[in-house]
Amino acid sequence: MVALWLVLPCRWALVGIVTAFVVVLGAWLAIPPSNERDWQPDVATLTFADIHRDRVIVHTVRNAEYWTETDYTVRWIFRSSAPSNSSSSHGGRPSSRTRS
Repeated sequence: MVALWLVLPCRWALVGIVTAFVVVLGAWLAIPPSNERDWQPDVATLTFADIHRDRVIVHTVRNAEYWTETDYTVRWIFRSSAPSNSSSSHGGRPSSRTRS
């Protein structure tokens, strides 16, 4: 079995490719994530939400108009939602209405 392993050079090539992939993957996963980097203006701000009872307010939602890859206008807006005001919200329960 060992002789067969040494005779077939394709297996060594496969082992080399897999080893290189694992090394590159390990290096890539070792890069620490950071929000303190120099980001492009259209992705530089994180979105966050405030929850007050049944009302959710999402701040810094990106509303951008892109003309080209580098020419754009970014507006940061907020969105709010109250599930109790929505006609489609029923608390995850099936509707009690039946068809006649």
